[in-house]
Amino acid sequence: MIYKKTYRLTTVLLLGALGLSAHLDYLKSNQSAIQQVELIKQLESNNRQIAYYNEMKVEDFREFIRRKKTYHGLVDAADQVLEQRSSLNDVLIKKEKELKEIRNLNLMEQYRAEHRICAETNQELSQFKKDILAIVIELSKDRRFGIKPDEINALKEKIESYYTQPLERSFFSRTNDLQLQLARLKNQYFQINTIVINYLTSKVAGQRVRFDRFQVLSFANETKLKQGEVFETSLGLVKPISDSSIHSVKVNGKPIQRNENPWYSYSHKTNRKGKHSYVVEMELKNKDTGKIESFKRTYWYQVR
Repeated sequence: MIYKKTYRLTTVLLLGALGLSAHLDYLKSNQSAIQQVELIKQLESNNRQIAYYNEMKVEDFREFIRRKKTYHGLVDAADQVLEQRSSLNDVLIKKEKELKEIRNLNLMEQYRAEHRICAETNQELSQFKKDILAIVIELSKDRRFGIKPDEINALKEKIESYYTQPLERSFFSRTNDLQLQLARLKNQYFQINTIVINYLTSKVAGQRVRFDRFQVLSFANETKLKQGEVFETSLGLVKPISDSSIHSVKVNGKPIQRNENPWYSYSHKTNRKGKHSYVVEMELKNKDTGKIESFKRTYWYQVR
């Protein structure tokens, strides 16, 4: 009888300890998940800054060589590089959505889905590197730009240095781990985009390009949507100096409110197929003179 009571007490204590251990593991896991979400947000914020910087640099470069017809091919190539980044961003956003959607599947189905997402993502990333380098290789055929084989090799090595490891799902990893990996990979590939654009804008012989103009920029979550989906974008003004502040923001003539972060957001439900445009207009107040300056730019997105 004493043995049975002792056994039961020991069992209760063991179960209690296991329950507490499981609870602590849950808390640690939950804390880790919170930290991962915060890190993903930081990476996404940095990705947007990189994208904005590249947009600004190409636009200033376009203005700089507007009257230098010899170098127009460089801008065309830079536009292609930006388009490659935009297409890759659309793919990665789709994969991010898929990772969120598979959480409701059973473990085996989720495991298989994650492996599929990893394989498809890695294929897209590999193709991105090939395509972006192919743009420079094609441009090198025009001798006016002075792109030499050793420069292409050096550029290829630099691009490869940003590719640390593929998106990979281990047996013990969770969906949050993959989302964090994906955000890091996006960051690396956005930096690759910057490397190539910096290289292209450096090919103006004997001249240094200055990028010091204000730019109205829009970084859309997706530029290719299905009918009925909501188009969303973040709006900001990239400026080289800090003696001015945004006075107002309008999209298609309608005022836009500022978010908690430094950016403004615009969304619109898409019910009509085809190419859609939206005009972003920002008014800037100079803190020293009090004058209001207006900056405007048109963007597009596609609804399939």
